[in-house]
Amino acid sequence: AQVYRFNNQDLEAFPFKAKELDPYYDILTSHIGISGKKDDLELFHGSSNNLLPPLELSAQGSNFLSGYERLQQFFRKKHIHVGHPRLAVLSVDYNGRKKCAYDNLEFFQPHISSIYSPAYTLRSLVMERRIQYLPGYLIERYEEKQDRVILFTKNLNTGVKRKFQCRKLVLCLGALNTARVTLYSNRDY
Repeated sequence: AQVYRFNNQDLEAFPFKAKELDPYYDILTSHIGISGKKDDLELFHGSSNNLLPPLELSAQGSNFLSGYERLQQFFRKKHIHVGHPRLAVLSVDYNGRKKCAYDNLEFFQPHISSIYSPAYTLRSLVMERRIQYLPGYLIERYEEKQDRVILFTKNLNTGVKRKFQCRKLVLCLGALNTARVTLYSNRDY
């Protein structure tokens, strides 16, 4: 659940600097509930605005960080920086979600509310009636027109094909599926 902001090196080929994204990252930090801390890693992580407190460290992590802090100037001269990660994991109850239980069951339990998932944002957008959510459709391809985008889908339960239209299309299907749909839609193999 590590989340980091792009820095200028990441955005080298883009026509804007990382600083221009800060207001949007700050909004996302508040929306998601990101834990972290203003520390020596801020140089790499970016702004610490709107962060929740960091998660508790294990005894080993706490000892390691304490040792680093005692010799901080020495390590900084060697270009070694240590601090807390930025995690999309709640350290406190936040926006109707419970804080991390520290039970080490993250790999075994689905839908742990302390760990952010886009499903939480989707649920709130549906509840606020800001989007219409139609589950159970496989997007096979899309076709861009001058004033709209046509989605060609198949209902996974019935197999019935259906077209949808929208003004704008944002694909969030994961790297491989987004590439698959985009390549197929543009007849690029």
